[in-house]
Amino acid sequence: MWLLHWWLLCSRPGAKSWAPSWYVAFQLAPFARFTASDLTQLIVRHVNLSYAEAPAGASIAKDVDCITKMYVPAKRAKGGAPGAFEDLLACPFRELSLMEAVDHPTSGRSEWEFTTGSRISLPDRVVAYACLDYAARTARGAGSISLARLANEHGAPGRAFRVREPDVAAALERVAATTPGLQVVEAVGQRSLAFTSDPFELAWDVLDAQYDNVRKRSGFPTRRRNGHTPTPSSPKLRHANSSFRTP
Repeated sequence: MWLLHWWLLCSRPGAKSWAPSWYVAFQLAPFARFTASDLTQLIVRHVNLSYAEAPAGASIAKDVDCITKMYVPAKRAKGGAPGAFEDLLACPFRELSLMEAVDHPTSGRSEWEFTTGSRISLPDRVVAYACLDYAARTARGAGSISLARLANEHGAPGRAFRVREPDVAAALERVAATTPGLQVVEAVGQRSLAFTSDPFELAWDVLDAQYDNVRKRSGFPTRRRNGHTPTPSSPKLRHANSSFRTP
């Protein structure tokens, strides 16, 4: 689910998002707590800057309603059963615990809040994959990218997963310890993720290790073979990524 969440939000320079409301909510929102109106207005503003045709406000409002229902666990009545199974049937992304419902201290109106902190269910290799995937947007060979960028930049894994730099660093160090060509280095007081080859290729090697080297199994299609047999929707999906200008 964390990997699917990243793929939903990840960006490519110059590309338009097929899920702009989700991208704005997680990558560009300047607030931790928000109302439906707050998020709707923010999304409308950003999408107006990136698309020639202005979106209908009602459509964006529906997106915001979908986002909160997608990620926020349902509230429980006092003394009620947890109902976690029913919650996940409604939407498995709720298991990520990236958002929660909160009550306004005075008005009692509905508000939501992005959660932060250590993500126990977030696999280290998924973090490393996302970091290398992000680095591949600007590098196609050996190089490095600062952990501060990976944690804080718009479009980066830190914002997508709502984790801080120390958590990103810890995950990368654990993966680098068993992954040739990957290392967390420090220079001039700044820590960086260094890679000795194409980060895009390294990213997929790391992800393959997470899933027991599935690419080596008999009958698994090669990238070349898979690229020559697209499904009707795959050409669009390969480019369904995000890039937004800030106001």
